[in-house]
Amino acid sequence: MNIDDTLSRLEHQLDIDRIRAWLAAQDAFTADWAVTYLAESLFFAEVVQDGLPHLEPGSKVLEIGGGLGYVSRTLADLGMDVTCFEPASRGFSRMTELSALIDEAWQPIAPKLHWRAEPFTASNVGDERFDYVFATNVLQHVPDPAGLVIDASGVLARHGTSRFIC
Repeated sequence: MNIDDTLSRLEHQLDIDRIRAWLAAQDAFTADWAVTYLAESLFFAEVVQDGLPHLEPGSKVLEIGGGLGYVSRTLADLGMDVTCFEPASRGFSRMTELSALIDEAWQPIAPKLHWRAEPFTASNVGDERFDYVFATNVLQHVPDPAGLVIDASGVLARHGTSRFIC
């Protein structure tokens, strides 16, 4: 990933100087990893928005496996009421640190979202229903992908839509 290209695409939402300073303080592997995930987040934010059904501001959105939380924050910035589940487990613990950095660097201020640092299950949302449920690059990380899709469909609002991207 080209760091300058990736960061220039983020400068409309993030304090890039803050991101650059964090990257400079990391070892080469971590910095490369972070830029890769930032670039993937940009890509998936575009893909999700392109396929987003017409939703009014305040519509309830659920992201399963939010990673850095960039896509969820982007949708919350559009006025959606977003819940994001990210357990940050099994090798993804650095995501928590980078997600916090994105939250701090968001300009002018990070949009409000409901961050759930735990695995998604239908029982974790109770009676709450969502107009849009999505996951990007998640199904290959769970032991029962079909079960996750079934659980996710169970939390859809009556005319809700879901999308799973791998």
